[in-house]
Amino acid sequence: MLSAAQSTSTQPDVLHLFGVLWPLWLLVGLVAAARAAQRLWEERRLRRSGIREIDAMDGRTFERRLGVLFRGLGYRVEATGSTGGDFGCDLLITRGDERSVVQAKRWHKSVGVKAVQEAAAARAYYDANGAYVVTNRAFTAQARKLAAANGVELWGRDQLVRELLRVDGGGQAVEPEAETRSLCARCGEPVSERVRDYCLAQSKRFAGLVYCYEHQRSV
Repeated sequence: MLSAAQSTSTQPDVLHLFGVLWPLWLLVGLVAAARAAQRLWEERRLRRSGIREIDAMDGRTFERRLGVLFRGLGYRVEATGSTGGDFGCDLLITRGDERSVVQAKRWHKSVGVKAVQEAAAARAYYDANGAYVVTNRAFTAQARKLAAANGVELWGRDQLVRELLRVDGGGQAVEPEAETRSLCARCGEPVSERVRDYCLAQSKRFAGLVYCYEHQRSV
């Protein structure tokens, strides 16, 4: 146990050490603040990213964009894809009694049955009661049929756009307007259900995208 004299003698040493190291502590604080500001900026940028920006994203950034989207829709989000052992699940989302796996597919073509099979398997592995496959493109007819048989919810390009529109710039869910129509992948103008169905039926020509009459001729 230190005597009063010894205790008093250590105080100048502590003050001296603090005086010597304060630039280091200041640097550590500035680095932490800079990283926090960077994360905040990146989340705001992702929140403002629409379907055109999503088309240019890599797979990992798309997963992060979906994480921002689901949080805006009221879910708690856990990213699993970055661990390298996701077992078909990129995001694990929970809200109330719902616990669902999400597989993200940022592709250049229609998504097939493999993604549905993986999502269904991931639901069992993570003991979830729901499964989603979310893509910026469309799904093949076989994928839709398999998803319906296995209770896997598919969010294609149109559904993704609708959900993006449900979340405002502040990240809070808002009531959607009248049922959002499909949008042209080239100009962003809404098209009718008939035009949408025609484009999706011509998957080889339009690569799973929807185009208005004007821009169909240029594809």
